[in-house]
Amino acid sequence: MVAGDNLRRLKLTGLLAGLAFLVASPALADPYRLASGDVVQLTVVGFPDLKQRTPINVDGEVMLPLVGAVKAAGQTVTELSNAVKARFANKVMQQRGLDGRAVSIVVAPDEVTIDIAEYRPIYLRGDVSKPGEQPFRPGMTIRQAVAVAGGYDVVRFRTGNPVIESTQLRGEAQSLWSEVLRYDAIIWRLRAEMGQDSAPDKSAYAKSPLNPDMVDLTFKTEADQLATRRAERDREMNYYKAVITQSDKRIVLLSEQEKNEEEGSKQDADDFDRVTKLFEKGNTSITRFSDSRRAMLLSATRILQTSAAVAQVEREREELKKQLADVDDKRRIVALSEMQETQGKLQQAKAKLNSTQEQLLYSTKMRAQLGSSTDKQVELVIVRQSNKGRERLVAQEDTELWPGDAIEVAMDTSQLLSFPN
Repeated sequence: MVAGDNLRRLKLTGLLAGLAFLVASPALADPYRLASGDVVQLTVVGFPDLKQRTPINVDGEVMLPLVGAVKAAGQTVTELSNAVKARFANKVMQQRGLDGRAVSIVVAPDEVTIDIAEYRPIYLRGDVSKPGEQPFRPGMTIRQAVAVAGGYDVVRFRTGNPVIESTQLRGEAQSLWSEVLRYDAIIWRLRAEMGQDSAPDKSAYAKSPLNPDMVDLTFKTEADQLATRRAERDREMNYYKAVITQSDKRIVLLSEQEKNEEEGSKQDADDFDRVTKLFEKGNTSITRFSDSRRAMLLSATRILQTSAAVAQVEREREELKKQLADVDDKRRIVALSEMQETQGKLQQAKAKLNSTQEQLLYSTKMRAQLGSSTDKQVELVIVRQSNKGRERLVAQEDTELWPGDAIEVAMDTSQLLSFPN
């Protein structure tokens, strides 16, 4: 009776919250606003040491290198990106050349990027096999979150009944299928990063318990990540190419200057010879002789300085060309390392999946109460923090989630306690 009263009370509360949600809640199409717990990533083209993943702290700020604390909570990614770019605008950075000398480079706003590296997790509580925290993925629905949590399960009534154990095993299998799918998609993306472009092979999931939309979404997420990494690679390569072009122009200018100075030095040397002869004959003053000698020496010094500047710029240009050539090699090494790690995790997930599926062969009963009518037996409520405060929203299995959502799952225990013959 108490469980039934609680369920009816939850349904009434959820209905009232749903009516309020229809009137007052923000549109799902509104841009996502960052909050404490989200992790953002800073990238500055040409300065890999500044690449950093930083969580938004409880004060709603992120601490970034060179610019310090920046307000992030309540901002869209675009707004935060613009604020960070403004902080970096016209900042002069130092890079070391081959000879150890520092070279000053001005950071342009379009060379600074802010992305979301990790969203706040979501939380499931109530009648699922594995309640607790889950990583959030864009486009994630309650159905997918419940699948990762092992499926519906009235944990408080678990007594070793084979029906419940069967459902638990099916939930674990679905969760492992999701894990295998995620690692498979990551491996596809890493191969594409290494130049092994091909369309993702989804045939292995045609007969899996996974929703085709979830399969498509998982591969699409990795495809978006691939596009982002390729864009970052292009920005880095364009940066090196632009600096190399500037170096070429400087070398041309310095070479022209060197040529002019050599002509001037020759003229100064000829003038010095003429003045020397006049001085030896007593036809000019010592002052004129000294000035002519000083002019010749200064011309020779300027030639040496310009020649040294040309050599310095040429060395820097060659170093930049080497760094440009190493861009793809470095990314390939990183991708290979990630590939090896992910393949190991994939094999572990497949081994667990095979073990779980073998255990399912020994299960002789199914929980028919959860067949195709789960919507009538399960009450789903989302507790969401929005600009208007905390809201309770009545939801369906295909309702999309937001970062930080808490999902309450309540099952009609009166039906779950009467098993089929």
